[in-house]
Amino acid sequence: TSGKIKSNAQLRLFLNKHFRLYALLRKVFTAISKKSLFTLSVVNPAESQTSLNNKYVATLREFKEIEGYCRKNQVSCWFLLIPPKEFVYNNAALLSQWKSFCGFLSKNNIEYLDCLPALQEALSKKEAVFFKVDPHLNKNGHNVVATEIYKYLLPKLTKFSSSKYLNI
Repeated sequence: TSGKIKSNAQLRLFLNKHFRLYALLRKVFTAISKKSLFTLSVVNPAESQTSLNNKYVATLREFKEIEGYCRKNQVSCWFLLIPPKEFVYNNAALLSQWKSFCGFLSKNNIEYLDCLPALQEALSKKEAVFFKVDPHLNKNGHNVVATEIYKYLLPKLTKFSSSKYLNI
């Protein structure tokens, strides 16, 4: 995204737009359950803070529902969190929202991989992870995220490979 996320509703819209797995699972759940999880997706700039907070709470509840649906159907579920450019550059207000969101996931035992620390570490080493005039990850940023995914999945794959289902 360009610009700053100033409210919980904007964070919700950010999650919908940027987390592909979140969007995919949302579509699968909606198709299977024949009901929409996202009747609150439209943001009205004149909304009260209470209304915006309710939408943020709804987003958190939906993450919990998706994870619960996966658990009920014995599907492994984890969320990959790749922050936008603004979060990586240490904007205190945005980092507070990000930490709050991650805290919710942890508190509710929702598995996730947060790529923010790795992207910030690369940035601290003077390695560009985003394009200069574009909010998307550059090649190095994608490599950082890919490395994090590899490190996250390797122990899981090793455990899985020792099972009767797969020989790696």
